[in-house]
Amino acid sequence: MAKIDLITREDLKKELDVCFSDLSKLINNKSSTDNWVRSNKVKELLGVSDSTLQTLRSNGTLPCSKLGGIIFYDLNEINKILLKNRIHNK
Repeated sequence: MAKIDLITREDLKKELDVCFSDLSKLINNKSSTDNWVRSNKVKELLGVSDSTLQTLRSNGTLPCSKLGGIIFYDLNEINKILLKNRIHNK
């Protein structure tokens, strides 16, 4: 028989409050969200596959934020990583 987890109204309200608070911060702070992009844009910019992007996230190479199941990446962080890993040919 499957185990059933119950959630109280109070638990649900707390979780929704956190989600709405995060969403409100994103909406009200538009200027700081201009540099945030979704996975498809990052894959396009870097020319990598889904699995490579997942690996970069998992091993901590590429930091990200997750909100409501959507993963966002800071373009400034991506630029820093690219500059840090620049190869200088002799």
